[in-house]
Amino acid sequence: MGNGHILSNNSGGDVTAPFRIKLYAIDTSGAPGEEITKDIIIVSAKKNNAWFDVDISAYCIEDPDSGFFVSFCLLDTGYYKAKKGYDYQYNHMIWSSAYIATPRLGTTEHEFKESQCYVGGSGYWGWQWNKEPFNDSYMIRATIMPE
Repeated sequence: MGNGHILSNNSGGDVTAPFRIKLYAIDTSGAPGEEITKDIIIVSAKKNNAWFDVDISAYCIEDPDSGFFVSFCLLDTGYYKAKKGYDYQYNHMIWSSAYIATPRLGTTEHEFKESQCYVGGSGYWGWQWNKEPFNDSYMIRATIMPE
């Protein structure tokens, strides 16, 4: 995990800000399918630019035969601090900007030949998953424990 939104003055986000995780079974097309997390799981990291573990064994989530995707979900703005951005002057007026300080996932080198990442969002037909165009490999790992 790392601090989100980096500005030119090196101010950043907030790695300790909370986020939600969801797990999705892989559907027949290889995209995220049915959500397999039944509970709302909100977590936060403690240290910037480091791995951090989330033990979800208490939720007794069954590991689908097809595998699963992990979703990193930001919460609404009420969960995050606003931070001052930068000041700029235009037409004898001084304007200030601000941004919401969120955590972010770190990325590794492009390790896969095909895109393994999806971005969810609202589309013309409602919620949809689209392949990540940059083929990023996010630093998410899972340890599956036997029953």
